[in-house]
Amino acid sequence: MLVMHVTGTALLCTKSNSFIVFWACSQLVSLTTWQVGFNMALYRDTAPY
Repeated sequence: MLVMHVTGTALLCTKSNSFIVFWACSQLVSLTTWQVGFNMALYRDTAPY
């Protein structure tokens, strides 16, 4: 679900011909990716195994 959202956002950004919009989108995607990675690492650290 989240991956589809990110992919959809990335596709929307790619279709945009405005560099500002493309930059803002790439920033958003990288931020989202970092957040997901951070949450996964946090979950892995708190996992009982």
